[in-house]
Amino acid sequence: MNINQLVDKFFKEKDLKPATKQHYKYVAKLFVQDMQITEIEDVTREVLLEWRGKVQCRNTQKSTWNNYLRHLLVLLRFAADYMEFEKLPNSTGLFYKIRNVRPKTISTQDIQNILQYLGGNQSSFQPEWFWISVVKTLFYSGIRRQQLAGLTWKDISVEEGTIDLNAKTSKNGNSWVIPIPGSLICELEQLKNRTLDVLGEDIELYDRPVFDIGLFNSRYEPNLGLSIDSISGFFKRLSNKTSIRISAHRLRHTFATELSKAGRYKELQNLLGHSSVSMTMKYIHPNVNRIRSLVDTLDDLEL
Repeated sequence: MNINQLVDKFFKEKDLKPATKQHYKYVAKLFVQDMQITEIEDVTREVLLEWRGKVQCRNTQKSTWNNYLRHLLVLLRFAADYMEFEKLPNSTGLFYKIRNVRPKTISTQDIQNILQYLGGNQSSFQPEWFWISVVKTLFYSGIRRQQLAGLTWKDISVEEGTIDLNAKTSKNGNSWVIPIPGSLICELEQLKNRTLDVLGEDIELYDRPVFDIGLFNSRYEPNLGLSIDSISGFFKRLSNKTSIRISAHRLRHTFATELSKAGRYKELQNLLGHSSVSMTMKYIHPNVNRIRSLVDTLDDLEL
């Protein structure tokens, strides 16, 4: 069986989200292109080592290689478990060890600088208020870019101050409701009013996307909302323009880190939609000054 057939069989057996399927396809296609190997029986440890070398020659981050290998091995293990494939390659030592990972957060000062840039005359992102709403929604809710892209107006309750995150856009297939602060409610109310100004007051927004950039920027097609790629592209361009590393994921980590200061980890777990507190703790990045204040308590000891 060739790798493309394996991917098709894997998709038939597994209940995967479209974005997950797309990534598996990408990894499989990349492997075939790099190695010119199509049959799963020909995938050996030596082949994987050679592939790792080719990937690294493109200055790919180690974490990206680990991601590629992890997805390819899932496919091969599936073949070994459910099909006639017994030559599962030994992957010991093929993953890179990643140490001293810098916190995936952004300072509140940098967020303020980002918002100031977007609202200024030098901003190339139009309309500026729309992209400001995107940044604020991600920061104040902690949702993923996939969830933001899938938001419809029926998911927003201005009266109750909540967002209903549905199973289709969540990573783990669960749905849950999160509260949002008043400042975000005001932001979403303004976005709703601007949407009605374009569509007409009598239009029912129920199933329409919340962030429908095509209504306000002719470069995009209306009624389609924001795609995941559009969100990623926006943050990539924004990072280049401001020299500040920002992404939807960094805003989510910052959201978690800021709220963790209250020490209410179970509630934070529920907000983030994690299946365990241990997963939530991976999103929390300690602040050096807070750690210093803890260490400084040792000065009170008389030695």
